[in-house]
Amino acid sequence: MVLLIECLDYLCDTRDTVVLVGDLNLPNIDWFLLDSPADNIHSVFLEFCTEFGLYQFVDSATRKKPYSTGWAKLSDTTLHFCL
Repeated sequence: MVLLIECLDYLCDTRDTVVLVGDLNLPNIDWFLLDSPADNIHSVFLEFCTEFGLYQFVDSATRKKPYSTGWAKLSDTTLHFCL
């Protein structure tokens, strides 16, 4: 996670709008409450996002789990940087 954060830190060092899109598989981040487990993955990523003003844009399930009839917990993440 440290290398990812260093890379994102470099990429976000701009006055341009940054949109980070992907399946980051960080389902234990509560984007509404801005809370996460105190570990070296979820909390580090959440701290980075709040520092740069990134927030999750998608707030509902985006796909069904394979071999399941239910919707997956949101793991596809779209983050926006707002100036």
